[in-house]
Amino acid sequence: MVMSWLLHAVSKEIADSIMYINNVVDVWNDLHDQFYQSNGPRVFQIKQLLNSLAQGSDDVSCYYTKLKTLWDELKDFRPIPACSCGGMKALVDYQQHEYVLQFLMGLNESYTQIRAQILMQDPLPFINKVFSLVVQEERQRSLTHLSYDSVACNATFGSYGQYSGSSGSYKGRFEKSICSHCGFQSHIADKCYKLHGYPPGFKFKPRPQFPNTKPVVNQTGTTYDQSEVAVSSEGVSNQACGSTPTLSSSQCQQLIALLSS
Repeated sequence: MVMSWLLHAVSKEIADSIMYINNVVDVWNDLHDQFYQSNGPRVFQIKQLLNSLAQGSDDVSCYYTKLKTLWDELKDFRPIPACSCGGMKALVDYQQHEYVLQFLMGLNESYTQIRAQILMQDPLPFINKVFSLVVQEERQRSLTHLSYDSVACNATFGSYGQYSGSSGSYKGRFEKSICSHCGFQSHIADKCYKLHGYPPGFKFKPRPQFPNTKPVVNQTGTTYDQSEVAVSSEGVSNQACGSTPTLSSSQCQQLIALLSS
């Protein structure tokens, strides 16, 4: 009966190779010798993956899941013998400590503080407790980042001013400032070039030319309009003439007679 079950459990090609064996034990041993494969290559591969595995861009849960999958597979290949007397407790504790150290070593550098706190505990907690502590730290950071983003957003919006519902416009930073010295917009008197002087290499914008006027360049390289120079000269002349004392008509006639003689 067992022989019949074995012949029907394998493929036709394999059944043809064992159908002439009369002993069931010999059939089982023959199949074992043909298809048994050593677990050494897979164990080596798992060990290699565990040594190179790190958190990277994964979150803590995803990183721990990858580790636990490899640990469980390795445990399946190399199980710890069951014992009810407590003699294997030291080996189980050692395995748990290895899990904790491997999990902490693969974490990103941003978890240095929580890693140090866990390593200072004596004895070290089991891997499930360590995973719970690190996940709580990750969630606390996510809440802190959300609060920082909210404060930064409010500060940015407040720096641009407040919205006026009645006028339908923003007030504050969007309003153009007016210089109290020259009367131009977009700057104040503390930063007025005409009051404090132009910086080195300042490029003056060209002004519109008026008819019969030519640009005048002074010794400092500053360009002025001729009409402005004329106005300035006229003002100086009028000021000079205004300071000269006037003569009466009789004094003028005497002066002319004196000059003609």
